[in-house]
Amino acid sequence: MLCKLAAIRLYERELLGLPDILDCCGFSERTWFRILKLWRETGDVVNPRPHRALRGRVRALDREDIDCLMRKHESHMVMC
Repeated sequence: MLCKLAAIRLYERELLGLPDILDCCGFSERTWFRILKLWRETGDVVNPRPHRALRGRVRALDREDIDCLMRKHESHMVMC
């Protein structure tokens, strides 16, 4: 959940491009836009509806994913 929020903030502030976010977090483009839509409609990145079964792959995002986002952001800032 924290990686999703960090990725959304970087994306909405135009600090990191979508290809880098997808690469670091391992999201498909479809998943990314579903998360972004949910964020914009509800202010949350987790669907509150209960599911009978989990769909898709379970994501085990950790500090390494956030570090990847930050490294890409820092390298992007140097290039600007």
